[in-house]
Amino acid sequence: MAALIYQLEVRAVGEFVRDYLQENKLILFAEPAPADIAFYCALHRPGELNELIQPGQKMRINQRVYAITAVGEAANKNLAQLGHITLSFDGAQQAELPGAVHVSGAPPPLISVGDRIVFSYG
Repeated sequence: MAALIYQLEVRAVGEFVRDYLQENKLILFAEPAPADIAFYCALHRPGELNELIQPGQKMRINQRVYAITAVGEAANKNLAQLGHITLSFDGAQQAELPGAVHVSGAPPPLISVGDRIVFSYG
């Protein structure tokens, strides 16, 4: 069984999430998110960050598994405090933004209420 780092269930999907997925990005934010930001985010209940997210770990969206390739310097703090990170589906080895987590693989075509995202060791 994989060691759990952080998990969430999508509770609302902003109107512009699909546009960002087409740009290989997904913005996560815990409820309640400011209204002007919520349009761009997949919203979820705040969760418990059990350990720091690091390259070499795994992220799963439903049944799709991604390898984490880079983590921005503020990503773990933002996730713990705000439930907020930007997922970049580009496999970059260096984070382009402090709050970004980069993963290898194509993004899902859409994100829906009830989708589960899990960060783990395996």
